[in-house]
Amino acid sequence: MISNPILESPTVVVSLFVLEDHGIVTQDISPMSDEYVKLIGLKVPHYFLLRNPNSFYSPVEKKIIKDFAGLEKSDKKTKDAIVNFSMYLSIGNMDEAFKAIKAIKSEKVWENMARMCVKTKRLDVAAICLGNMGHAAGARAVRQAVKSKESPEVQAAILAVHLGMIEEAEHILVGCQRYDILNKLYQDSGQWNKALDICENNDRIHLRNTYYNFAKHLENMGDLSGAIPMFERSETHRFEVPRLLFDDMHMLEEYVMKSSDPAIRRWWAQYMESTGEMETALHFYTLAKDYLSLVRVYCYCDNLDKASEIASQTGDKAACYHLARQYENIDNINEAIHFFTRAQAYSNAIRICKEQGLDDQVWNLALLASPTEQLDAARYFETTDHKQFDKAVILYKKAGFLGKALDLAFSTNQHNALQFISGNLNANTDPVLLNKTADFFLQGGQYDRAVEMYAASKNYKKALELCVDRNISVTEEMAERLSIPKDEGTEEERVAALDKIAESCFLQGNYHLATKKWTQEICLAKGEGGEDRLEELKNNMEPVKEFVEIQAMYENDPTGAVERCKNFMTAGNFEFVRRGDVYGFMIEHFARIKQYKPAYTLIEDMKMRINNVNIVYYVNLQTIRNIEAALGVEILGAGAEDEEDDEDDIADETDRFN
Repeated sequence: MISNPILESPTVVVSLFVLEDHGIVTQDISPMSDEYVKLIGLKVPHYFLLRNPNSFYSPVEKKIIKDFAGLEKSDKKTKDAIVNFSMYLSIGNMDEAFKAIKAIKSEKVWENMARMCVKTKRLDVAAICLGNMGHAAGARAVRQAVKSKESPEVQAAILAVHLGMIEEAEHILVGCQRYDILNKLYQDSGQWNKALDICENNDRIHLRNTYYNFAKHLENMGDLSGAIPMFERSETHRFEVPRLLFDDMHMLEEYVMKSSDPAIRRWWAQYMESTGEMETALHFYTLAKDYLSLVRVYCYCDNLDKASEIASQTGDKAACYHLARQYENIDNINEAIHFFTRAQAYSNAIRICKEQGLDDQVWNLALLASPTEQLDAARYFETTDHKQFDKAVILYKKAGFLGKALDLAFSTNQHNALQFISGNLNANTDPVLLNKTADFFLQGGQYDRAVEMYAASKNYKKALELCVDRNISVTEEMAERLSIPKDEGTEEERVAALDKIAESCFLQGNYHLATKKWTQEICLAKGEGGEDRLEELKNNMEPVKEFVEIQAMYENDPTGAVERCKNFMTAGNFEFVRRGDVYGFMIEHFARIKQYKPAYTLIEDMKMRINNVNIVYYVNLQTIRNIEAALGVEILGAGAEDEEDDEDDIADETDRFN
């Protein structure tokens, strides 16, 4: 860290001007060593100091005032001019300052006045002084500093440097924290230790550059051993050290042997290769972990087995690619495909596979490749003699050509492929494509997928009709997707959609979801003012709501829930609740507590009350088998398992239409 002598010195001498109009004005401050104890007199151009009584020197010492350095023998006129110039400069009166020195011809006087300008930071005055001194370089530097818009402190420091006032320049630059310029100053003045110190502590952005410049300085001085670590610190040693030592191969080889830098080892390997020293080159390529070069050299030496071993073990993409090209050149197709694949050069691997008719490998590689290669492979599968449209459809989709994929799937009836790509279709997809996909699924009997596509295309009416007609299972998520948003359709359409969803849920025995949708319909109808419809919905929901409450009650009070269920059965309100669901609820309860006889009685009663009832739809098959085993009866035939989930055969067995 740079110290400030004025701040750190125990004694300073301060020169002042005492002026009638401006009071006391500081002219200069000079640090003194502690051997001086008192200022005892002043007579321009000198002042007199009293030394410490213990000093071995004369008790009084005469010192020159800074502004008069070198002008001790000047005449009185010159001395007065310098005093007046300094005074007017201190109070900022430039007109009078110039008048004071107008008649001065001495170059030394002009130099002293230029030095004063460092202290006052008056570059305009300094330019005149330098001109009168004939200091062309300094004058040009001052002009450039002014043009550069640097701070006054930096400009003053530049002036100080050109006047040889290095110490003053240091303190100015430290004061304004321009360590970059100070670093350059130290370098230019050969103070490398100071330059490195200032860089490491205050100017790290120029640290590597400073190391490099110092290394070049040491090189020019012939100190090669000192230059090398500086090149290393500047991180330019990978080029500079081989250049530096190239004329001394013994020293260069020693340096390489000691170095662990992969770049140095690689350079030495390349140099050895250029001289034909292949074994040494391979050794250093190995140390540098330069697998491409190792494979390249082994291929050059016709040792493909070793090259293949290295490429396989390391998986280096560049090495694998180089080896693949070598295998392709000698028509070793399998190895070429293998190493192009390891190099992730899929376009090359696909090209060879197409040329060889290896369609399965084209497919596997295309799935790993980029969209460009996937598009190319899709066109290949679409147009080749042995067309594989399903693969073409999937690859068109993966390549981002969804429209083309769907068109090809429709035109060639690729149901499985369409099933795969439809998973990525959503409300943001073109509605025309969505409807076309839904129609395709409908024709193929994939009704649930058709419903999803119609819902995504906002064809709610078609989706709801399909749900009811084909008894498609309506989940909570599906119900929300089928509900028409507020900003779409009319109020009447939204009410109708909610009613359809609720009806579909009801037919499937999902009373909880049916109740939720009918409640939403009631709220919407209330807002619409449809009093008759509102009253109808409320009446319809009462039995549904009661049965939902019974089901919820069962977890905490099974006995109470079954009693309520019996009362519900007795009331006979089955307009909006299926008898089969009520029977199934009670049968499952009695079977769960191993009361198989009342469970069997309920099954027989259900058979009598519901024509052609599919018992397995309402009662778990395993529950029925347990009853059969416990009572030794036969409720179902041997093929009942095939009817377990046959929902399409379940009729609406409520009393709504009776």
